[in-house]
Amino acid sequence: MFLGYKDADPILKAKELRRHIKDIDNPWYESMSDTELLELTTYMIRESEKLHHECLKYQLRYIEVTDIMKDKLNIIMDLLSNEIS
Repeated sequence: MFLGYKDADPILKAKELRRHIKDIDNPWYESMSDTELLELTTYMIRESEKLHHECLKYQLRYIEVTDIMKDKLNIIMDLLSNEIS
């Protein structure tokens, strides 16, 4: 199972990362410039697209995450409900 954000907009994902910087234990990207952070989010979206493709290929679970801080409870509940069934 993989979590990713293949459908995300790189600019919005970069803004989300900045917005939640104080909520993260190790915000290793904190010192990045806006340009560097945009490059990172663009790269991570492409990687999510690749992972999604691999998940389809190998019949693995892929969960699209819009905003991890807002979605985390729903993700956990979804994972638990699928483990129980």
